[in-house]
Amino acid sequence: MKVFQINRYFEHKGGTEQSMLELTEALEERGHQLGFIYHAKTHKTLSFPSRPAYHLPVLEARVWPEVRRLTKLVRIIKEEKVEVVILQNVFNLWTVALLSRLVPTVRFVRSHEMYCMGLNRTTEGFLEECVIPHSYTCMRNCRQDLLYPLRVVLHLYRKAEIRVNRGLEHLLVTSRYMRQNLLLNGFLEEKVEVVPPFLNFQVTGPPPSSRRIALFVGRLEEIKGTKLLPEIAGLLPHGAKLMVVGDGELKDELQQAAADGALKERLLFRGRLNGEELLRAYSDARVIIFPSIWQEPFGRVGIEALAMGRPVVAFDVGGVRDWLTHGESGFLVPRGDVQKMAEFASLLLENGDLASKMGRKGHERARALFDREQAVSRLEQILTTAIQSWRRRTES
Repeated sequence: MKVFQINRYFEHKGGTEQSMLELTEALEERGHQLGFIYHAKTHKTLSFPSRPAYHLPVLEARVWPEVRRLTKLVRIIKEEKVEVVILQNVFNLWTVALLSRLVPTVRFVRSHEMYCMGLNRTTEGFLEECVIPHSYTCMRNCRQDLLYPLRVVLHLYRKAEIRVNRGLEHLLVTSRYMRQNLLLNGFLEEKVEVVPPFLNFQVTGPPPSSRRIALFVGRLEEIKGTKLLPEIAGLLPHGAKLMVVGDGELKDELQQAAADGALKERLLFRGRLNGEELLRAYSDARVIIFPSIWQEPFGRVGIEALAMGRPVVAFDVGGVRDWLTHGESGFLVPRGDVQKMAEFASLLLENGDLASKMGRKGHERARALFDREQAVSRLEQILTTAIQSWRRRTES
């Protein structure tokens, strides 16, 4: 089948883009044709001569797009004879509505933006998990940084997003937690499918590191818990180090904190790493810490760590329980409990045998749950079903 993926970026930007490119390779190996439409033009845009890729800014704006650009979208879909569309990060409501009528369309829901005004599924200040569907209560209590009229507009836009996305053939989520959120907001059970990220488990991870290094991998943003890293580093055993891999808005603040005499030798910054360099960072670590304070839809770093045979200590948020079993492949910690996170990380740093045992268990479980071939076969079935259901709906 001919499949087009539509996303904000067409570059190595983050987890969504990495998953998109891996999915492209997996589907092409099975004989499918892939193409792309993207709407953020950057100097890092990927180049795939054998795959059609169109830059179309119409997908970016949240306001009514120009008719000529919508017309171009229709022309691309028809001229390329696209059989099914996979939406990734697309924010234009009218584009989604048009696609649902133009071509069989499924959507990966990788964030809470569609149904959460605050985006994080937590109350203001990350104090508690939010457990209610989008409603008038959200407009009253959330986003107090916005003037009331703007909160009203945002509330109505979220309601419209939910209604329009209910018209898609399938919503694809990465965890059971995300599925529960969509069902809570009125999506039909038969339309919401769990399709977690996958890895190619061809080899086992490297042997446990003899170095007492804890590793953080991720964007340096508040929701990722990066403000807690200096405190965690300070609680680790004498001689242990916390290596930070990533980049983001809090980079300067964290580096300034690390310049403090007590943390200078404990908190190490490697910047953003990819490919072999990232694998080497995982290999050097004995334990991975995952201190996200928002309700993570999944947490791809977790299965990367397990694939490398490394145990994980994580806050118990969002979809983390889909890949981390407490006491088996690592430890789950109540959200925000820095003391407990440091205690479990220290236990693994000091006990190489326990780290090795948990790493093996995690690798086995991840290999069983997130196998590449199983995930791609399931997605193929979903895409085929989407085409069939769309044809029945439009022909009736």
